[in-house]
This record gives sequence, C-alpha cells and structure tokens, in this order.
Amino acid sequence: MAILIRENQEPCDEFIGLIYEILNSQGEKRFQELFDEAKSGAVSKTDFVRGIMRQEFETVKKVRGLLENFKLSKKEKSTSYFFNKFSQCPNDFEAYVVYKPKGVTRDQFKEYEQLYDSLQKKP
Repeated sequence: MAILIRENQEPCDEFIGLIYEILNSQGEKRFQELFDEAKSGAVSKTDFVRGIMRQEFETVKKVRGLLENFKLSKKEKSTSYFFNKFSQCPNDFEAYVVYKPKGVTRDQFKEYEQLYDSLQKKP
C-alpha cells in the first residue's frame, strides 16, 4: 500500500487528503475482496464499481465528521478543495454516486469501470 499526496495544493488540502487516505486504507480488506471477485468474474462491473464507491463513501463520512475539529480559518475553508468536497457531500449513498463537487471533471464511475475491465484481462 502507498499513500500519495498531490503537490501544489493548499496545506490544509494536503492534510485532509492524507487523513482521507489513511482512513480509506482501513477498507483495504474490502477493496481486495472486490478486486479478487472482479478477477474471478464473481461480481458484475456495476456491483464492483458500487462496492468500491460504497467503501469510499464510508470514508468520506468519517472525514466529514472530523472537519469541525480541524479549526480551519474562513479563508482556508473557502480555498480548500477537500474541505468543500467533503463538507458538501450528500448523506445518502445514491446521491453520493452522482455527486460531483464544483469544478470536478473526474468521473469515478468510469474510472472504476476501467479498473474492472483491466482486472478481467487474462495474462
């Protein structure tokens, strides 16, 4: 396992990103189960993607619960990508699946579908 922190971002975003990745790593066992199921064909592409996203959603809720403890200034909150992403995240999983924070072009669903496809390929 490796945790990567993107450079050239606000210090509070580096911190929040690190907290997210540490908490998300607690789901490593579930992620591995989903990867193994995808490789063997025991899970559909949609269920694989939703499983990954459900695990990440649980982490997002944990981070959101910690945000008030971070004592960020108004300026830090307004300039922080992660603070806004997590604090505005829906409480409902179905809403989370389609949630796109302002300015985000990344499509997690498609990325995880591609991951599923790559796991399906036989060497």
